[in-house]
Amino acid sequence: MFYITTPNLAQWEKDVQTTVAEIRKRYPDKKIIGHLWPQYYSASNSPYFKQFIDAERWKKMLEISKNILMV
Repeated sequence: MFYITTPNLAQWEKDVQTTVAEIRKRYPDKKIIGHLWPQYYSASNSPYFKQFIDAERWKKMLEISKNILMV
């Protein structure tokens, strides 16, 4: 799961890159399938708690995920 906690796409992209790099390091022969959820992470103390991600940001998240996973 590639959770997003805030609208900050740059930070989210770094988090996804770190996660994918660690998975590839531990399991170099395994295929990675990313799963995205259309709401912000369910942290009850977050101002974005369970809000849906806007369409433009969602599209960018899909593009970023594809670019990272296709390397």
